[in-house]
Amino acid sequence: MSYQDLIFFCFALGLLVLAIKFGNRKRKYLEKNGIRSSAKVISIEKTLITIHDHDASWTPVMKIVLGIKVAGTEYRQVTVKQEFLTSQTPKPGDEVDVLIDPRNPDKVVIVNKA
Repeated sequence: MSYQDLIFFCFALGLLVLAIKFGNRKRKYLEKNGIRSSAKVISIEKTLITIHDHDASWTPVMKIVLGIKVAGTEYRQVTVKQEFLTSQTPKPGDEVDVLIDPRNPDKVVIVNKA
């Protein structure tokens, strides 16, 4: 790996970490303004991303496909990337509570297992 490749990799990794941390801002907005609903986990896979938590542990970011049906709308699938403790990671078939952005219904945050 060249010096330039290493610099690019570190820069890209830094941007990715910042993007995930700014996701907390989205979560706070959704907690205040989001539409509460439930969704079914269709599939889940671990990404190559982990987030360092305040308690000195590393939490994996998971890519989750959800099936959502909100009253008055059609059933649809949404992909969410979100960090989970290993013990709290939902499994395919699980029902989860979600918050949906009223301005952009493709922005969804999983709150917890239903």
